[in-house]
Amino acid sequence: MLLLQAVPASQAHFRTVCAGPPCPPAGFTDAFWRGYHSVLPKAPLFDQRRPLYQLYHYLNHYNLFGGGYYNTSARILEQLVAKL
Repeated sequence: MLLLQAVPASQAHFRTVCAGPPCPPAGFTDAFWRGYHSVLPKAPLFDQRRPLYQLYHYLNHYNLFGGGYYNTSARILEQLVAKL
């Protein structure tokens, strides 16, 4: 059984905000996400909002570390713009 420790946030936001950061740079397995969503079910529009929150974190990594984060940021941004 996967146990998750709840850490109080200093802000109020969608859980999707917390689900964005794990993807850059390493990511989590499908088993992790099944366990995560069994404890905290997906919020409405989770799958639609998640790429936007991921983009924020990739851009932040690009700003801090440069390098390969640019290409991933550009790809996510292009995908989001295509949905408009």
